[in-house]
Amino acid sequence: MISTIVLGVILFIFGIIDIRHKEIPNLYFVVSAILTIGLSLFQRNTSIFNGLLGITVGIVLIIISKVTRGKIGIGDGITFCITGLILGVNVNLQMLMFALFLSAIYAIFLLIFKKVNRQHTIPFLPFVFVGYLGVLII
Repeated sequence: MISTIVLGVILFIFGIIDIRHKEIPNLYFVVSAILTIGLSLFQRNTSIFNGLLGITVGIVLIIISKVTRGKIGIGDGITFCITGLILGVNVNLQMLMFALFLSAIYAIFLLIFKKVNRQHTIPFLPFVFVGYLGVLII
């Protein structure tokens, strides 16, 4: 229960910062990683193996970020490494799919109503937070 709340708070804060600044300071990632490592050691929500597999979701996003030269933010990948440790691979992938779906709908809406052009970037971490809430509900 504690890890669920802490992870929700982390994602909420990351979402707000992503909206305002489009970049999360490294210190926030370090503190969040330390918190989630501590929580994963003391509150076993998933097996260690599943937690390590959950981190691979974030690693794949980081690789995609490098390949696309930052079209996907590296912070998004780091965030999924942090969440993967607590949630495991299946829930982390579900949250990613939920967030991708919601952000795609939002982007299509903005494009249809000509609020932005194709080069415009939108913050992704608010959708990750909503995806986390969706995964918790489902």
